[in-house]
Amino acid sequence: MGCWWSLVRIQSPRRGRPQCVRVSKKSAPDYHTGAPKFNINVGGAGEHSQIMKVELKTNGRRWYCEYYTTSLNGVQERHRDYGYVNKIADKAERMQALLLLKAKILREQSDQPGIGTIAGRVLFILQQKKLYQKPKSYASSKTACKSFIEFLTQHSYQLLPPDQVTLTHIQEFIDWTLQRGCSNRTVNDYLVDISAIFNRMVDEEIIYKNPCNKIRKLPTQSESNQSFTEDELEAIKQWVKENDPYLGLFLKFIAYPFLRISEVRFLKVKHFDLKNGFINTAAFSQKTGINQKKKILRVFNKTIESMDLKNCDREHYIFTTDGTPGPVMVGKNHFTRRFKRMKDELGFSRHHTMYAVRHTMISNLIANGAPHWEVMKLTGHRTLEAFEKYLRSIRAGEMKDLSDVFSVAI
Repeated sequence: MGCWWSLVRIQSPRRGRPQCVRVSKKSAPDYHTGAPKFNINVGGAGEHSQIMKVELKTNGRRWYCEYYTTSLNGVQERHRDYGYVNKIADKAERMQALLLLKAKILREQSDQPGIGTIAGRVLFILQQKKLYQKPKSYASSKTACKSFIEFLTQHSYQLLPPDQVTLTHIQEFIDWTLQRGCSNRTVNDYLVDISAIFNRMVDEEIIYKNPCNKIRKLPTQSESNQSFTEDELEAIKQWVKENDPYLGLFLKFIAYPFLRISEVRFLKVKHFDLKNGFINTAAFSQKTGINQKKKILRVFNKTIESMDLKNCDREHYIFTTDGTPGPVMVGKNHFTRRFKRMKDELGFSRHHTMYAVRHTMISNLIANGAPHWEVMKLTGHRTLEAFEKYLRSIRAGEMKDLSDVFSVAI
């Protein structure tokens, strides 16, 4: 018979895929024909770096190849691949088909990127990042790595050793990502995460230099967090006074200690060092993941005193649904909904966000001549690069008449 060879190679979407008996809850690999592919679902078992042994099972009514794989993170899975061998009636020919199926499994496994390849190493480092990154940061890294590995696979670069990845490959990745319709901001975010992966390889002496180092970020234009004008701030102040004083209190915590929304939500009474005039923010609520001290400015002192925190339970959260410190923190979108009500009534655009209150106050300090380094101490920014967005908003603001500044005339 001349048909059984095609029966082994052709895979049916319904019945031709390998049948897997899972030892763990992790996802099993999917075998395809054509270009070598591998599991990029890094939330699962990861790509399989080793097949222990392929055994031919011919004792039962259905024959199959059984083998175990061990992923890079140590998860072991058992697989049963039936192919189409059981459609062959003649046992001798069925055995030949089974042997060819075994050879095909081993051949495809040899095409899988191991830890010595760029794709395998990226996945391995990503799995390590999951151990210490915050969930939001890890999700960003995972998305970028998944896109990068997809690019490597489509261009047959996935089996390259890490030290053979060059600036040209990274530039190709940028072009490929842009062609897929991604924005410049998305590409820049991808580059940050991919560059961090390569920096890890440099630290581990796997490569000598980071191929992303000389790649310049693409120009972006931010439309979010539009600063409020003085008239708009006055309108907010009047509205919250009449309609929602508790929202007004929440906004003051964003405006004067320069806290982010999540940081305000997690604040407890014990975080206030009233004697020394500081607010100690918890690391897990911080964007940077580092404990920070926020100075209580004089302009904010009266607000803090009116809250009478000395007589509150130290473990209570500052903001709750009851309007007073309590054991259960306010929900993630609680104040967002209250702010939206105010924003809709006052006719603000979608770019006027709660975070824009913080942005407005910082920009106001800079515009009024406060030294950049002093403002950075208050806000918690550690680099000028991160602080640059506030300087951009000042440059984009209304032009002033500087006639009084001239000391010469013509």
